[in-house]
Amino acid sequence: MIKNFQFIKYQMLLFAIFQCTFTYGQKKRMTDAEFNNPKVACYVNDTFVKNFIGIDMKAAPGDKMIKENLKEPIVINNNEYSGKVTIKRDNETEFITLDEIRKLYCPETVQPVVYMINEYFITKDIASYKLDKNYINTCEVLLNSDFEILKGEIPFSIIRIFTKNDDKSVRLR
Repeated sequence: MIKNFQFIKYQMLLFAIFQCTFTYGQKKRMTDAEFNNPKVACYVNDTFVKNFIGIDMKAAPGDKMIKENLKEPIVINNNEYSGKVTIKRDNETEFITLDEIRKLYCPETVQPVVYMINEYFITKDIASYKLDKNYINTCEVLLNSDFEILKGEIPFSIIRIFTKNDDKSVRLR
């Protein structure tokens, strides 16, 4: 009886290890540092968008993806890229910058502003990010006074932009 119990206990432990490996090993999460320092320049048609996070990546008829390893790195806004990925689309995309998002969707913000796109903080090269205006799900503004630890500090805002991401559907309001 004790041997059966120990056997079942070991089976349950192995099952738990397998489940954790399966759950957490499926998708490598990128850190904010990795996100903000990409090695590949991303373009939609002829527009540099910095990262595809704000672009609907579902392929439409006529879409093409072109990947290039560059012999010489390109420098855009003091950032060096060793590769280039271009998505060519037949339909036009209406791009919007982070500053335009702030002015359009979050005019009540307190300067300075910290931006987030989904789960990533944007730490540098803010001007390079361009999102598909139709791919923005919602935006929220958090003031530093919303955080107990930051009350009484110099006022600033955090603008969090949520995209229409099918595997992480976030709906606020």
